[in-house]
Parts: sequence; C-alpha cells; structure tokens
Amino acid sequence: MNNLLKLGTAFSFCALISGCGNEEPTIEFTPEVEEVGQQPVEDNRLLEPVMLNYLNSIKGNKTVVGVHNREPNSDPDKWTEEVAKTAGVWPGLWSGDFLFSQYDVDSRLQMILEAEKRWKQGMLINIMMHVCPPTTEETCGWNDGGMHYELSPDEWSSLLTDGGDLNTVWKDRLDDMAFHLDYLNKKGVRVLFRPFHEMNQTLFWWSSKNETEKTNTPELYRLTHDYLVNEKDLTNLTFIWNVQDFGTLEQDLVDYDPGSDYWDLLSIDIYGTDGTMFTQTKYDAMVAKAGDKPIAMGEVQHLPTPELLTEQPLWTFVMSWSELTYEHNSNSDIRTLYNADNVVKLDEMPGWTDGNKVVYEVPVSENPIIEDKIIFEEEIVGWTAGQSGKVEQTIVDGGDGHNNVIQHNYIAGETVSELVFDEAQDLSDYQDGTFQFDLKIVTEPDGIAGWAMKIDCGWPCGTGDVALTDNLDGITPVVGEWQTYKFSVAELMTLNSGYALTIDSVTTPLVIVPQPWSNEQIGVVIQLDNIKFSAAEVAEQPEESTSLVVFEEEINGWYAGQADKVNQEIVDGSGDHGNVVQHTYIGGETVSELIFDSAKDLSDFNDGTIEFDLKIVEQPDGILSWAMKIDCGWPCGTGDVDLESNLDGVIPEVGVWQTYRFSIAELLTLNSDNPLAIDSVTAPLVIVPQPWSNEQIGVVIQLDNIRFKRATDEVTPSVDDMVVFNDAVSGWSAGQTDKVTQEVVDGGGDHGNVVQHTYFGGETVSELIFDNPLDLTDYQNGTFSFDMKVVEQPAGITSWAMKIDCGWPCGTGDVALTDSNEGIAPVVGEWQTYTYSVADLLTRNSDNPLTINYVTAPLVVVPQPWSNEQIGVVIQLDNIVFSAE
Repeated sequence: MNNLLKLGTAFSFCALISGCGNEEPTIEFTPEVEEVGQQPVEDNRLLEPVMLNYLNSIKGNKTVVGVHNREPNSDPDKWTEEVAKTAGVWPGLWSGDFLFSQYDVDSRLQMILEAEKRWKQGMLINIMMHVCPPTTEETCGWNDGGMHYELSPDEWSSLLTDGGDLNTVWKDRLDDMAFHLDYLNKKGVRVLFRPFHEMNQTLFWWSSKNETEKTNTPELYRLTHDYLVNEKDLTNLTFIWNVQDFGTLEQDLVDYDPGSDYWDLLSIDIYGTDGTMFTQTKYDAMVAKAGDKPIAMGEVQHLPTPELLTEQPLWTFVMSWSELTYEHNSNSDIRTLYNADNVVKLDEMPGWTDGNKVVYEVPVSENPIIEDKIIFEEEIVGWTAGQSGKVEQTIVDGGDGHNNVIQHNYIAGETVSELVFDEAQDLSDYQDGTFQFDLKIVTEPDGIAGWAMKIDCGWPCGTGDVALTDNLDGITPVVGEWQTYKFSVAELMTLNSGYALTIDSVTTPLVIVPQPWSNEQIGVVIQLDNIKFSAAEVAEQPEESTSLVVFEEEINGWYAGQADKVNQEIVDGSGDHGNVVQHTYIGGETVSELIFDSAKDLSDFNDGTIEFDLKIVEQPDGILSWAMKIDCGWPCGTGDVDLESNLDGVIPEVGVWQTYRFSIAELLTLNSDNPLAIDSVTAPLVIVPQPWSNEQIGVVIQLDNIRFKRATDEVTPSVDDMVVFNDAVSGWSAGQTDKVTQEVVDGGGDHGNVVQHTYFGGETVSELIFDNPLDLTDYQNGTFSFDMKVVEQPAGITSWAMKIDCGWPCGTGDVALTDSNEGIAPVVGEWQTYTYSVADLLTRNSDNPLTINYVTAPLVVVPQPWSNEQIGVVIQLDNIVFSAE
C-alpha cells in the first residue's frame, strides 16, 4: 500500500474541455483558483488518495454503481455511454482494461485518455489487467495458448525469481503498462488498480490449477505491486485484491491473500459460481476479511437491487460487466438501481480536484424511456378500493423487505379485491409490455378453490377472470409466501372477445378474485405490493450486417465434407487467431470442403468479396500449387481458382498466416459451362492442394476469419484531415505577437497563400494557438506534417525544432526538425516538408506529455538558441495538417 501524505494545496486544470467526437458538446469547466505563491505539484506521491477516502466515507450508507468497458480499447466509453442512456444518469464508476489482442494493445493510449476524461468528470477510475503470460508475445489469444495458459513449475520459478528469463520478460511487460499509468500519475489521476482479477479462478495463467502451487499467485501479485510502486515510482495506484465467489471463498480469502500491506480494497466477482448469488454468507466473509478496509462487487452480471444494498450496506461500489449488464437485467432494473436513494449519482460525487468537475450532458437514448406506471408502492395515489362494504383495506407492514403493503380482509362473500382509478387512465404506452404485482395469501378458507385476476375498463369491458396460474412464469399460489405474478398486457387484451380490454380507458387496474363467487370467500386475507405496468423493453436495433461470417471462433451452419479423407479439428491458431479450423489430410484425391447445412442465397455479396485467413502448416513435397473454389452443387461453381490470383497478390507461404481476398463479381465470370449461382451456394469455401493425387496425404492447413463482405463493407470509414493551415487562417491565431509579425503572403510556385513570420524580438517562437483547445484523438495513430521555408536565417541560429502544446509545460517539448520522418535540416530558400508520427510525439516529454485530446497549440516552430540571435529570422509555413492514416 502506498504511504500517502495529504496535500493542502490545489493544482489547476484547463479552462475549457472539448468533448471526444462530434457527438459530445464543448464543455465549460471552471478552473481552480491558485493562491499567490502557490507551488505547482511536482510529486504526485503527495496527492491525497481521494477515491479511497471517498469510498471509506460512504461505506455503510451509499454505493457507487458503474460498468466495465471491455473490448475494443478503441471505443473505451461504449458501455458507460450506453448505461447513461438507459439510466438517465451517468455511472459513478468507469472501468477499462489493458487487454491482450494486437488491436487492443495498440489502442491502450486511447483507453488511458478516456480514464483521464472520466476522472475529470468525477467518476471512480478502475483499470484491470487482462494481459498475456510472459511465455508469449505482448499479444495473445483468449484460450489455452494465451490467457488460459498453464505455467509449468519451472516457468513459475523463472517468473518469480529476480533475473529469471520470464521475470525479465514480465517486468518489460510491466514497463509498458507503467508508461501509461505514469501518464495518469503526472495528470493527478488516481486509479483503482486490479492487476490479477479473480485470483482464485484457476482458468487464468496467473492462478495455478495445481493446488500445491496456489502460493505463486499472491507472490506474483506482490512482485508486480513492488515493481510498479518501488521501481517505476507509480504513486497513484489504489490496489484492489479481487476474488470470485467459489464455494471455497472462505478458505480462498486466506490462501490467496497477498498481505494486507499490498491491498487497499477487497472486491469479489459475483457470478453465482457456487450456485448462489448475493448471499449474506458471502457478504459476511468479505466484511470479516476486509476489516476496516472497503469492500466492493468487482464484477456482476445480475445487478443487485436497492433493497439488497440496504441489507448489505458496506458494498462501496458495484461494477457490472459490459454486455452482460443488458443480457441479465432489464432496462427497468438498470434505471431502478442507478436512481435509487442509496446509490450515489455522479452529480452527488465530490469531484477529485477540490470539487471541480467537467459536466457532460447525459446522452439521450434513441429509444424513448417510458417509466413504469406504479399503481402501488408504499402508498396509495390516484385510486380507491372498491367493495369497501365487504372488504376491509388497511396498510400494514408486509415483512420480508416489503414495508408498507395493502391488506384486504374479506368480511363478506360474493366480492373481490378491487382497485379503482379516480378517473379512467390511458395505458397505451404499456400495451406491448407487462403488468405485475406481488401477492401474499395470508389466509385461505377451506372453500377457496382457485384464484384469478382481471383488469377492467368499466364492467363488462375488461379481461374477464384470468387464472393466476396463467402468469408468464407459471407460478402457483402458495399460502403464506410473497410471490410475483407477471402477465403480458398484449395477451390480456386478446381475452374476453365480446368485451375485450380497452387499454386507453382503464378504470380498474387490478382486481383479485378468490373463487368461487360465494360466501366461501369470508375470512380471506391477502396482501398486495409493487403493482405496476411496465413498457416493453425496446431492443437496440442491430446494425445491418454487411458480412456473412462462415467461421470465426466457432462452426455455425456448416460441416466439413470429405470426412473419410480429411480430419477436421478446432485448435488454437496462436496470436490473435484464437480458435481455428485445422484440416489434416489422411487420404489423397480430396479437398478441404465446407458445406452449408442448406443452400444459401448470397446475392447480397455479388459486388463484394470473400476473404479468409489461411496457414499452410505442412506442405508435402509433392504439392505444387494451391487453389480455392466456391460451389453451388458440383459441377456448378467457380471451378478451381489459383490462390495467387487473389486481389492483393499474396503468394502462399508455409508456416505463415496469410489473408486472401477475392472479388465475387470476378468469381462469377469463371467456369463458363457451369458458373457459380450466387443465389444457391452449397459450399462457401473449398481449398484445393494440387495435384489431385495421393501427394496430398500429410497436408495440414488452418483456416480462420472466413467471411463474405458486401461492397459497402470494403470501404473503410475515413477520418478527414485536420487542416491547420492551407491558404487561409481559420480557428487559430498567432502567439508572441509582441516579438513576431505574422502576415499571409504568396509563397510562390504552387504554394499560394502561406503564413510568414518575421522575428523583431528574441527569446521567442512561431506559435499557432487554437481559438479553443481541440481533441485530436482521431489522429493519435496518424501523422502531423507541415511545409516550411526558411527565408532568412541569421548567423547565430544553430538549429531548428518544433513542438505541439497542450498548455505549457504540457506538450511534446522541443523536437528537432531532423527527427522528422524525412530527417532533414532546413535549407535556406527552399520549401521542405516535415512529417512526424503522432504516436511518437506522444512519447516525448515524459514529465508533461502531450494530451492529444486537449491540444492548445498545434504547431510551434523554435529557431534555436532561445536568445536575441533569433532577431531577423523569417520563415514561411504552409500545408499544416494532421492525418489519421
């Protein structure tokens, strides 16, 4: 655990934040006021652990709820935004992950910048570490060759021994993560850091399946903690020790404990792994182990209810897992939890920089949210009880978490429990949704033979009597138990054909009918609670698929032909490939044949492509070439097509994954006698090692990512260049105008208008300053370039540099022009182009690196030295551009 001292001073942030992407508005942000003589923060170990302090302050009273943002790292706010749309409020916690695929590793910086953004918004920042074992490259797959790898005893020893081969690899791996975490450290962002989640989950490489080796996991945790804190000097990490809810939880909390000095917060992932969910036993075990430290639900798929959090109040935060949030909870469940009184709303959270927070508007869902129509929940509003001469109504304590409930005591027969609106209600918003209520039969006289319910619109208009057992969950009434009954409103409207329910004129939202209609009803006692109509959940409309996936991780809708000559397996393809199809040839005169379960019409792709990844694992000496084809019931099809005729000219190579793309339109022109019938494809892919002979025996190939793509899918969405200057000044102005004169002049040749700077003072620069800071995240993996002509260079100028600023000292720092991709020094009187990798520029100036989502000065040109030798410099600038590619 870090020993952190409280800092009494504040540090200032920028005055204006520009939201990421076009969908977010420019946000006004009030900066903190610095006192006269206040020193800037240089050592973040002095920063107070504000998030941990906050969690300690709310434990026992309230809970923060948030959501994890799983793959891809290129879209690190996907689920945060989605939950905000559903709940109508921002989550209080944002979570990201370093991840392990090549694409996600390449996008780690984007995830880190999102963490900074959400910190400024006031959210808790949680970062996980799904990363590859040190036995592989930095990137790997999810299965046995990657995240699920089982380290051998010798590999564990090498990993945990200082100076061991795997120990060295692991520390190199941590260096990359430390670089990203240090960016947040220098920005004052604290992180709830969960390095090895579910430490007792032996599925992952960091937790041995061997019972005798379980001590390796906490030792690896300690090694990682000490390296990041002591060697990399990361002072912004609040360490989370995390376990999963196995039946062995109580013992696991002993066996996997890395030591109380190594964790600040204890969390548990509750997936019902032991067959139960949010039990008091799990809660008590966590509270006992944590002592005075906070506890949290590190991951859940089923959200806890507000009532559960009241019963178990020490949970300081709950984080649901990305897409599982929607797979296991209704939109109503999500809204109810996020808006509960014992859940902290983001606008109630304090902000981590002396109360300052960036305020973003809550995104609005494309689907309107229709709130539940509550008939009864704690109190009666808008209706009265009918049959009051025969049924006594009181409000009583329902017990079992029900608090106030309606109790009906039948003092006469031939009657019902009837709730009558003060005036008829239009409930059309709920006609595709559900109606539900909680019912407890307290007393059931012997003469009661059954139970029914109904909804009326002015008798005889209504549903008529509907047996309670007809509810959607098939629940049968049990005396003495609270039970929930749910009905489809649409189905209720189909009943009682002569006088069917008119949903736009409901007079009586609920009638409970103990049967028969007689004096046998005398003595009935029932209780009712949580009576409500809910609108249908509006499913997000899936994006129109532009591709047909034949294989990606699993077989779906096809089988392998030639099974007597070709063995098919699903194996680990290594690297990013995960599960792949492997074919081993045990006979000759055969092919690798994928056959649809039934012929498919693929006409949507006739202007598109088929593509697939192929790795030739074994190629016997007799194999001379390779072909592919698509069949529509041989001899109908493309016929054999040489693999080398693919669109990218890829030549088959043994032992290497290669991607092959073919134009469907071109394939349709082949085999003139029996051309491919694209509306009746039987075999979407056939691979043919040639010749057709016994020379094929021993061939081994692997296939992955087999898909047909529409023409529209072949066009990669482009990001337009960000043009800072090309003929006209727009959106920026010149700084240092007291020392540098700026004009727009004719640059000669094809340059047209250019910016000219003439230096009449020293100790200055050519500085272009945006009118408002801009978010240039779209260009973080692209390039920055500009044309420059040195018109006049006084004798004292010894070199030239450039930089990009985000509010000095934040920025790239001075970068030599000779460090450009062109590697050239300025030549007086010549136009020259200078190009830089933005990703490379982001690694400069480790103390105050460039914040790409908050650029204040897109270009500063620095003639050196910083002195009066600069007087007389004249330069011209043109074509100043950020490009995404």
